[in-house]
Amino acid sequence: MFVRIAAGFLQAAAGVVVAAYGYLGRLPVVAHVENDITAGMQLQIHGVAALTVFLLATPLGWLALWLFGEGLLRVLAAAMDQPFSTLPVVLARGAWRLRPAKKLPADLVFEHDDGFVIESARDYDWHALTTVEIGGAHYSVTREEGNTSDRPHRYRLTPITPEHVVRTVTRYPLPSGRAR
Repeated sequence: MFVRIAAGFLQAAAGVVVAAYGYLGRLPVVAHVENDITAGMQLQIHGVAALTVFLLATPLGWLALWLFGEGLLRVLAAAMDQPFSTLPVVLARGAWRLRPAKKLPADLVFEHDDGFVIESARDYDWHALTTVEIGGAHYSVTREEGNTSDRPHRYRLTPITPEHVVRTVTRYPLPSGRAR
């Protein structure tokens, strides 16, 4: 937790440094300031206006605001022990989800003894307590490792015994071109 809080403070400090670097590089040099209260107030007003324009109208100002704001949010999230992702990570994950999904090969279904063997590229959430229905008959599931990298999951389906407790039934449609 300390590391995440420190990282948030460092990010907020980076925002302040970027703002100072960008803002101070744009300030005009004042040669002479009168020792007058009104002149000092005018300089303060112009300074605040210049800072506001810098932060809201320049890309470097936007970067400073983003770094500072996200740094503070990271500190708050770390203090509450909550996960917090940064904007570049969110954008990268969004782009990753938009990519075309890899087409998985169809399942291979073999009849074996009085049950079935299904070799699949999909990891079904089937386990020993799952009951699978194929063609109106119910089967219990045993998970095994597949033989190939294309289909790394193998499910051996055997007819249920009278002792098998049926909690839920998962229907599995047989593919039209299944192997026998």
